[in-house]
Amino acid sequence: SFGVAPAMMMYFAVLRHSGWDWILVFLFAACAVMRLARFNVESAGQPKAAYFKGLPSPAAGGTLATYYWFSQTPLYNEFFIEWPWETIMRLLMITLSFLMISDVPYPAWPKFSFRTLHGTLGIIVLFSAVVALFVLPKQFFFPVGVVYVLTGIVLAILRGVFEVPPPFDDPAQAEDDDEDSLAEDPRA
Repeated sequence: SFGVAPAMMMYFAVLRHSGWDWILVFLFAACAVMRLARFNVESAGQPKAAYFKGLPSPAAGGTLATYYWFSQTPLYNEFFIEWPWETIMRLLMITLSFLMISDVPYPAWPKFSFRTLHGTLGIIVLFSAVVALFVLPKQFFFPVGVVYVLTGIVLAILRGVFEVPPPFDDPAQAEDDDEDSLAEDPRA
């Protein structure tokens, strides 16, 4: 539903009129399948992580599905006057496809709770999204998707510049830490 459905929406809305654009539909759907397969393999039996490896397919599918809706608003015309929206959609499909199978870390949704600052911010973001859903649905969802996509890219660049390791749990490192803690524990 997050790979084939948005890609087919774009195909029937725009891409079916061109000869080779079906390849973009296949690329997006195939990358979504690879992304979901990797997620299922890597997260099997693991607790919920704070970061995803690669763009989550719901975020990619939602961003792509809301693009056409957003492209028909006056806000879109203010920012993207030069390029036709069909060209931007093709570039968006390619970018989202490769980000799904990349190793770019994307933050997971926070747990909603008033006990922590992170949880409280999550509640505020959720409440704001619900309000925006009713007030500005066409102008809200695509920009939020783009902000989320860009957040992962910017964080990956900053981690590279400052040489911070990615936030993924390294099973080999966890085993080494367990062995070190056992060696230091006098009861071991």
